[in-house]
Amino acid sequence: MVAEYDGQPVAKVIDFGVAKAVHQPLTEKTMFTGLGQIIGTLEYMSPEQARVNQLDVDTRSDVYSLGVLLYELLTGSTPLERKRMREAALDELLRIIREEEPPRPSIRLSSSQMLPEIAANRRTEPTRLSTLVRGELDWIVMKALEKDRNRRYETANGLAMDIERYLTDAPVLVCPPSTAYRLRKFARHYRGALAVSVFALLMLLALAISSTIAASRFRQLATRNAELAKAMEQALDQAKVAEEAAVASRDQEKTLRKEAVAQRDRANVNARRARLAVDEYLSKVTEAELLSSPGLQPLRIQLLTAALRFYGELFKEQGDDLSLKIELASAQYRIGRIHKELGQDELATNAYNDAVKRLVKLQDNVADADIDKVLSILAEVYFRLGRYEDCIINNSWG
Repeated sequence: MVAEYDGQPVAKVIDFGVAKAVHQPLTEKTMFTGLGQIIGTLEYMSPEQARVNQLDVDTRSDVYSLGVLLYELLTGSTPLERKRMREAALDELLRIIREEEPPRPSIRLSSSQMLPEIAANRRTEPTRLSTLVRGELDWIVMKALEKDRNRRYETANGLAMDIERYLTDAPVLVCPPSTAYRLRKFARHYRGALAVSVFALLMLLALAISSTIAASRFRQLATRNAELAKAMEQALDQAKVAEEAAVASRDQEKTLRKEAVAQRDRANVNARRARLAVDEYLSKVTEAELLSSPGLQPLRIQLLTAALRFYGELFKEQGDDLSLKIELASAQYRIGRIHKELGQDELATNAYNDAVKRLVKLQDNVADADIDKVLSILAEVYFRLGRYEDCIINNSWG
């Protein structure tokens, strides 16, 4: 309120709401403000006054009301606009006072359709008024209007001193809230939604990591299998070429016989290497846990079938070489294992029995250096057939 005293206009604060006796009685007849009653002017009411209990309201509530007055002097309206007051219910108005942060004075001015009129009443240009308010005046007003009273000016004198510093171009003590403080307020206000978002983000991150690891392991396995398959194909090609060269050399003239024998020996070495490579390949295929998963069964069957074809080619070889006969018997045993892996039990049993026949014939003909190998293979075949007594009789089972 502005009144004239001795011909001079003097500003006089007459009411911020309702005076309260909040502690001990001031006189024997003093009555406390009724508990649970909302009494006061809503536009100037502090957040703690807008609570139903209104416990421990102190002078910092007046600092808030002074901030509302300063806001109104700068912008022409209170933080809680009168139009919104007319539209909202009392409970909603009290919630707005307690929870919603008002826009800074400079923002309220820039968005107001009344800015030219407000600036004219203050004898300045609209653009200049917004520029003057932006910055330190924003900080001073918003500190007085803090929802948390512990962040307001402690006293009205503190607010007055900062305004005086602004008017004298001295540095004001107040500064805008830090980013960390604003983030904490945002997190508290949207605690539930933020928790759900963080949980969802962590789940997506975990899913992405696990998918990446699984894909990487699959790619590595696929690469190793491709390399092994390529090596097998190369070995098969080399063996085939070597064997063809050996067959051709047999038809050459006697003068080339020695060279043909040497080529055949090389062919046998390459063939043996090829068979060893296939044996290693077959072991890795049958022992790989990942290839046992349902999704990779077609690949497993394809790889075992390729090995089966290779062993079938071995039986086209002819000769009286005992080492070759031992390898053929071993190949027959491995064919039985492949049929067993593919679920072809009858074919597996036939292959095992054929391997037994070959190995029994070899027992009396092989050298001492090879007898242990023959007996060892024979014991494995007996074991696969379930003929455990034969394993003991031959004294070959380790």
